[in-house]
Amino acid sequence: MNNSDRKRRQFRKLTRENWRQFDETWPFVWTKGDGSPDRLTPDDFAAMFLECELCEDVPDDVRNLFEVARGVMCYGGLFYPAYTVGHDQLYKVLEAAVSHKCEQLQAPNSLKRYNDKINWLHEREVLTEKLLERWQSARAVRNMTSHVKRQWIISPDIALSSLSLVRFLIHALFAQDAEDSS
Repeated sequence: MNNSDRKRRQFRKLTRENWRQFDETWPFVWTKGDGSPDRLTPDDFAAMFLECELCEDVPDDVRNLFEVARGVMCYGGLFYPAYTVGHDQLYKVLEAAVSHKCEQLQAPNSLKRYNDKINWLHEREVLTEKLLERWQSARAVRNMTSHVKRQWIISPDIALSSLSLVRFLIHALFAQDAEDSS
């Protein structure tokens, strides 16, 4: 990447020659238990993303949306912005999960807005006060990622944290053994 490219974007420009190569825009460094840095490969990161799965209690439509978001993130090692694209998609998956849960519980058809559906689930004690706060925070992230003015880039660790959070929130809606502990 030349200097003028670096000033215009935070990621490498894809070409016919480089699109299948490891994206070294930022170093993939993780801290070991002893505090020393360890360089991770794209395979290492993909393995971490692939470990995060939804349980069978979650409706197939929601699981499929989650799989696409998670799958996109697995390609972040080849094109760093894929972490951001997958991350942004996760917060749309949450909205779909809420809609599915409302449908299962036969919510009124007049509930159209995401926020109203979250509040309706809280009123029916599907969501505890603590979970309501987390869902409202996630909704705020969804709004932020849906109304951008410029490209933003997140790191793989943030993407992985978001994947785990989204998994937790979805399981709180659907999993038979869901707990309000995380």
